This record gives sequence, C-alpha cells and structure tokens, in this order.
Amino acid sequence: MASQSLAISALVFCCILSMLPSTPASYGPLNLACCVKYTMQPVAFRDIKGIIFQSSREACRLDAVIFHTKQKKRICASAEHVWVQKILLRLSKTMKSLPDILKKKKNTHKLTVMSTQSTFPTQ
Repeated sequence: MASQSLAISALVFCCILSMLPSTPASYGPLNLACCVKYTMQPVAFRDIKGIIFQSSREACRLDAVIFHTKQKKRICASAEHVWVQKILLRLSKTMKSLPDILKKKKNTHKLTVMSTQSTFPTQ
C-alpha cells in the first residue's frame, strides 16, 4: 500500500514538473542582445568597424546583419536590403585584397590589422 501511494505521488510530481515551462534561465544566462527590427537608413562604409551575422536558427528570432560602428553603435539590418548587399560586397572585396596590401606595405610602413568578429556567408 505504501509503495503504491509512493508511486502515485511520484507520478503526480512528474506530471506537475512536465507542465512547468522551460525557461532560458534553466540553461544558464544568455548574454545576447538580439535585433528585433531593421534599420532602413544606410550606414556609411567608412563608419563600419565590425560585422556580425545573426541567425534566426539560433537564439534570436530574426536573421540580421549587425554593423558595429566607430561610434560604438550596433546597427541591425536585413541582408535583403540593397545597401546592405553593397556593403557586404565591398567588405568581401576588401578582405580578399588584404594579403596584397600587406605584402606591398610590409617594407614601407608599419600597418596594424585589427581582427573583428566577422564571417561572410558563402554563396
């Protein structure tokens, strides 16, 4: 009899536990600041310091290109906007030509290259 009431108590406890919502807090702190909307105003290429791609397949709900500016701002934009595609193309060309620039500048000037956390999507 005692084992039967213990089994019923355990079953009720499991049912109640399964009804509780799983929260992100149960997985530890998430230090994410997701973009929730896009800007429509283009960013000047000269103001861009870094770039990060946000995926809706991860923790955030929106696919976004996040531009980090020299003014320490985060600008959220859609990769579908023409002005964003132009910046990404220009950045891609700049990154591809960087080894040639470094070879030319090697003996004449000291050049410091800062690494930013950025990746480029493959097409």
